[in-house]
Amino acid sequence: MTGKIRNVSINDNLDEGLDFDEEGPGGFDLDLVEAHTSGNGDEGIKLSEEDSGDVSVRLRGITATDNGDNGIQIEEEDGGNLAVTVNGTTATDNDKEGLKVTEDGDGSGTLRVRGSNIDDIDTDVTEL
Repeated sequence: MTGKIRNVSINDNLDEGLDFDEEGPGGFDLDLVEAHTSGNGDEGIKLSEEDSGDVSVRLRGITATDNGDNGIQIEEEDGGNLAVTVNGTTATDNDKEGLKVTEDGDGSGTLRVRGSNIDDIDTDVTEL
C-alpha cells in the first residue's frame, strides 16, 4: 500500500489519534505531512505493520504533543524491514517518548531524524 496523508489535525480522541495498521503480509510506504496531534488518550500517531511486509515512512512537519502515551510510534513486528525519516517535526510533552521506532522481527531498520524537536527517542534500529 502506498499513501500520503497531508494537512490534518487529529486531537482529543479516546485512544490513538491516527492509527494505521497493516496486518497482512503486505507492507506500506507512507508520507505524512503537516499532521498535528494533541490530547489523544494513547499515541498521537501509531503506524504498525504486524506481519512480514516492509515499512517505509517519511514524516515532515509533524506536531505530536500532550498525548497519553508516545507522541509518534512506528513499528514493524515481523520479518519485514523498517525505514523511517523524520524532518521538521515536534514531539514534546507526551506521557512517554516523543518518538518510538521498533523493529521487532527478523528485519533490519533505519531511522533518520533531521531538524526536529523531540523530547525522547526510543529505538532499537540504526540511527543515521
